[in-house]
Amino acid sequence: MVLESALEPRLRESIHLGLTFGMLQTLARRFDYPRVWQHHMLAGGMIPKQLKQALREADIVMADLPYVRAFRPMAEKPWYLVSHNLEHKLLEQGSARQRRFAAWMRGVEGAVPHTYTDVLSCAEEDQTFFRAMTPDPS
Repeated sequence: MVLESALEPRLRESIHLGLTFGMLQTLARRFDYPRVWQHHMLAGGMIPKQLKQALREADIVMADLPYVRAFRPMAEKPWYLVSHNLEHKLLEQGSARQRRFAAWMRGVEGAVPHTYTDVLSCAEEDQTFFRAMTPDPS
């Protein structure tokens, strides 16, 4: 299922809530498994057809999870990350199962400056982290 809303005359938001992803997310939460499985599915090319179409039609893409950029369709389009928390920090504070993935997620987040056009940070801690991961332009 795709929820779509017009925010402005030329600004549309699409939220993809497919049955497969929804069921996987439900099972993962039930077993206290963090959402790292999404990265692996997307990187492996398991991208829902409606999401691929929305990406083709988009002028820019804004994501709120660092691992959404695991797949590279429409690489020429600007991709922005809206960072409202550092996922690796949340995993570090979670259960033992979640803590196992914290270092891996830190690596994914560390690659954000190389894979996204830019980052819009809601917290100073996020901004500091991503700036430290940004390559020196000189």
